[in-house]
Amino acid sequence: MSFGRAVHQALEDFTNEYRKNQIPSLEFLQEKFSLYLSKEILSKNDFRDSLDFGLEILKNYYEHYKNSFHKNSIVEYSMDAAVIVDGVPLVGRIDKIEILDEENVRVVDFKTSNPDNKYEDLKKGGEYHRQILFYKLLCDNAPNFKYKMISGILEFLQPSKRKNEYVRAEIDLNNDELEELKILIKDVYKDIKSLRFL
Repeated sequence: MSFGRAVHQALEDFTNEYRKNQIPSLEFLQEKFSLYLSKEILSKNDFRDSLDFGLEILKNYYEHYKNSFHKNSIVEYSMDAAVIVDGVPLVGRIDKIEILDEENVRVVDFKTSNPDNKYEDLKKGGEYHRQILFYKLLCDNAPNFKYKMISGILEFLQPSKRKNEYVRAEIDLNNDELEELKILIKDVYKDIKSLRFL
């Protein structure tokens, strides 16, 4: 969690800096990561291992995507309890919203894990697949969000070790699956309100 938090914070600063100026350097990204990691409570060995690993994956990630970073983006966007879906209050924080034009956006969720272990999560009904659909519900129902989410991406920061390539998975925003997720949310919410946690 400490590692993932430091990476996300570094990417947030990187994206915000890019919105204001030219694309920041690799050194900027790595320095931000080092700074945020130093604020985490870690043993010396865990800190050193996380630092070395993080600097390496950020270097490779930067080199791979440096010509395709999206400048007009919002990072760490919070949706609060003003979002109501079928009577259920929802909250969430979106890693990155890429503004495509005056009306449409693409949501990007960063993953620091190895994609080789996550293909089940990317399938329909999987955790990551459901997460993107959840963001679609948030965007569609947030009263102050003026854009339409037309695409959802899961972007892994380290390449697949099996295929030696980066995984950037686009999730289909299927209306039937959104309705299924709404039903699941209502059922879980009802159980929580009734203190049925099993």
